[in-house]
Amino acid sequence: MTQSQAALTILESARGAVPLAVFKEAGVYPETLRRLVEAGRVERPASGHYALAGRIDILDIDWVAFSLQVPEGVIGLLTAAVHHEMTQELPSYLQAFIPRSRQGRLTLGGDSGAMVDVVTSRNPLHLTEGVVVVEKSGVPVKVTSKERTLVDMFLYSPFNSGRTDRSARIPEETFLDSLSRCVDDPDFSFDAFNVLAEAFGCDDQVRPFTKTSRYVAPRPSGP
Repeated sequence: MTQSQAALTILESARGAVPLAVFKEAGVYPETLRRLVEAGRVERPASGHYALAGRIDILDIDWVAFSLQVPEGVIGLLTAAVHHEMTQELPSYLQAFIPRSRQGRLTLGGDSGAMVDVVTSRNPLHLTEGVVVVEKSGVPVKVTSKERTLVDMFLYSPFNSGRTDRSARIPEETFLDSLSRCVDDPDFSFDAFNVLAEAFGCDDQVRPFTKTSRYVAPRPSGP
């Protein structure tokens, strides 16, 4: 079996992308992979990762590249809100939470090349609490849940007293629109939202907004 055949066999049996280390263990040199990419038989969704051509959906490429390049990272804010159909506003960049050790703007490698608006924090909960895993073209990707996404949208909006207009990533009207959509979403849990809001220390600030949206005062009876 040639190196090209070995590489294609590995890729055909994989659901998503395969790291370079797997090919090296099988005796496949990077030059062989480069030739397969040039021939259009293999694609490189992220730096150091390869997949069979057409295996990664073009609509998934940015999420896949991010997950492969920053496995500890979590897709969030507007990008997560669009995924959960909480808003129709499209962010200019992919937005995600990443470890503080990887500060600075992130550019994804491979076939994506997308820019990522990264959020770092001293609070480790940003990478663990209210995080779910979805599969994109066979690759697991971490993303904030609906409830966590709404908490984050408040935290990074001007409504948060600890946020300045310059540091806000979410416009006020976008948060309010997303809140309204969540109220009408039977799959959204305000109990889970309240637990997360308390964990992130914004339950007192956000409570007036959720009360106003969820409860409408009864109209007076009579003429």
